[in-house]
Amino acid sequence: MVRRVSVMVVTDPRYGDARILEVARACAEIDGFAIQLRDRTARSDESLFSLARELRAIVSMLIINRRIELARRVKADGVHGEDLPADFEWRSSPAHDATQLQNARNAGANAALVSPIFSSPGKDMPRGVAAIREARAAAPDMTLVALGGVDATNARPCREAGADAVAVIRAVFEARDPAAVARAL
Repeated sequence: MVRRVSVMVVTDPRYGDARILEVARACAEIDGFAIQLRDRTARSDESLFSLARELRAIVSMLIINRRIELARRVKADGVHGEDLPADFEWRSSPAHDATQLQNARNAGANAALVSPIFSSPGKDMPRGVAAIREARAAAPDMTLVALGGVDATNARPCREAGADAVAVIRAVFEARDPAAVARAL
């Protein structure tokens, strides 16, 4: 059984470690809150270790993107990516289309980040909430997380379409009051 997540904040190195930690502290007490540490730069696991360790101490649900050994070192709750070892409670994969969703299921994922739902910088055409409905029909047993342009104004349609949770980046990191935004989501 996967622990319930309702709001996942996906980190972006553009905001810096200090802001990432500030957002984590502000949102840590929100029921169903999770942080996914994602850093696709050339930064090594060793240079991310301190940030990951601090996040582990702050939040009750920490997911590490693609860095399995780092996740093990900090005792993260889960991993996100295509290679999913079974020794984590949370195992999620990207689901940008039906093929990726099926690949996630085959790889042992118990959650999928369905994206991009709405317009988002650097992403192809948004798929809309229909993508969530399709994913829910194809994977009724998986935890589905809507990602891509999600904010407080459009989170509800994601949930109504079958998403168990929403994942955000800009909506929380660019907010003056990240906790208020996370609660609104």
